[in-house]
Amino acid sequence: MLEDLDIQCPHCGALFTTTADPSAGDYETIEDCEVCCRPMTIRVTFDEDGEPWADVEAA
Repeated sequence: MLEDLDIQCPHCGALFTTTADPSAGDYETIEDCEVCCRPMTIRVTFDEDGEPWADVEAA
């Protein structure tokens, strides 16, 4: 089941929601900000309860 994950753009500070798939395990992806269109690296990890956590930095 996909989990919603709130993240903040490291460039412009905009907040938005993305989805995380626990069945994929921990992963890293690059997405463009929905507001300023600049790229960011999103590292998603899951705790022992399956809750997603994100570390976001400029790409």
